Amino acid sequence: MSRYFAPLALVVIGLALYASCFTHPFVWDDEEQILANNSITSLSNIPEFFLGSTFNSGGSANLTGLYYKPILTTSYALLYSFFGTNPFGYHVFQVLLHISNALLLFYFLRNFFQDRGRCFLITLIFLIHPIQVESVVYIAGLQEPLFMFFGLLTLNLFSFANGKFLFLAGPLLLLSLLSKETGLIFLVLVPLYAYLFAHKGQIFSLFSSLGALIIYLFLRFGLAQLPIAEHNLTPINRLSLLERLPTIPKIITHYFGHFFVPYNLSISEHWVVSSFNWSDFFLPLIICLALAYATFLLIWWQEKHKIRNLYFLAWFVLGLGLHLHFIPLDFTVSDRWFYLPIIGLTAFLVSFLPAQKIFGFKDRYLILYLYLVFLLISSLTRIEKWQSGLTLYQNDIRLSPNSFDLTNNLGVELLRHGQIDEAQQYFLRSTQLAPYWWINFNNLGVTLENAGNASAAAEAYQIAIDNGNYYLAYENYARLLINNNQLSEAAKFLTTALKQFPNNVTLQEFAQYVQQIE
Repeated sequence: MSRYFAPLALVVIGLALYASCFTHPFVWDDEEQILANNSITSLSNIPEFFLGSTFNSGGSANLTGLYYKPILTTSYALLYSFFGTNPFGYHVFQVLLHISNALLLFYFLRNFFQDRGRCFLITLIFLIHPIQVESVVYIAGLQEPLFMFFGLLTLNLFSFANGKFLFLAGPLLLLSLLSKETGLIFLVLVPLYAYLFAHKGQIFSLFSSLGALIIYLFLRFGLAQLPIAEHNLTPINRLSLLERLPTIPKIITHYFGHFFVPYNLSISEHWVVSSFNWSDFFLPLIICLALAYATFLLIWWQEKHKIRNLYFLAWFVLGLGLHLHFIPLDFTVSDRWFYLPIIGLTAFLVSFLPAQKIFGFKDRYLILYLYLVFLLISSLTRIEKWQSGLTLYQNDIRLSPNSFDLTNNLGVELLRHGQIDEAQQYFLRSTQLAPYWWINFNNLGVTLENAGNASAAAEAYQIAIDNGNYYLAYENYARLLINNNQLSEAAKFLTTALKQFPNNVTLQEFAQYVQQIE
């Protein structure tokens, strides 16, 4: 394999694979983080991104949410300054970032493997695997390639910089951490690599990681005052740690299964293992134990490269371990959470392949070539599902029929397509699945109001307000009161609403209108 073949092939394959997504629209959280997020419309608001979370606040003081990702929001603001609300530019940027990560990964792997074939194979799987589609096509998933970019860049500094640019390690690690909390893993991987393989900058790498962590903690807890909190929305998030533990074996086997045979991928999966039965607990547990034993045998068998293999194993275990719900997360499993672990797993497995010309097109590797073709076709099929919110949700709801947020989002798309009665059924279903949520009740209120049932709509809006102080529910309820000429009640309600959302333009306009009429 020539020196320039692999990088050029990665660029060409990446662009060819993901080019079709450039015309895809905004979906799901894209709307709250970009379309409805007035904060990103001006670069002068960038300092505010370090004072809150990532979601549109609806007119309250700071951006809302549970996570601290100011670099992600800054990236949206920069993209908005160039492309506005045209998703094309966002998609192009994200695809190029994913391809850049593949190139950085390829050059980093050259430190472990003498033959370019294995480096190229690992990177190619990272580039084209269907489980990566969500991280690349979903604009709200930009955080994945973003934090990975800064982390891989830091690792390459210790690989090739010969000490000249190591002073950038701390800032880059901080940028990774401020892009997504998963960047925490690079605070371990970088010093570990420096100690085991780089043989330079070991102490500097430790101080860089420690400095990045200290600054992050100050920014999040001191400046933004954003604590680690739980939203208690998803089924697994509402369980205690002890109650979540039986689900872990099935989560692990889920990711392994989707790595080897990526089928039935879904944007939203909410399931828990609540009983110790054979299919959901004992079989996954046996598989996990068998995988652990097989891993031990592989490392023992290839004693010569034990340190290298243990490093990639640590990469995988750290990446996966952060998503096993020792700290509860938004979903039970998610494709985009495998964006980092897939590197460790792939590199660990490929390291056991013979080094002789993997891409020499010999019969012994026929199964491998067919597998790569299968991955490409599967990725193209999955990318096609993302061509609109309606096609994505209709496909994924078949796989995740009990997903309360997916059910709600399908209702939204049906409502936008004028299928009001069908949309209402999905909203009702969502409220049954998650009676503690607020967005589904607000959307249900919209369909009830549209059907002329004002009293039921008002009740739904009030539940949405009680459940989560949802700004759209405040807007819809205020509008409903005004349309029904309940002006005195609307005035009182708007006074309360504007205390919650003092910068909400819609509520301000309603209040001015009521004052003029009265």
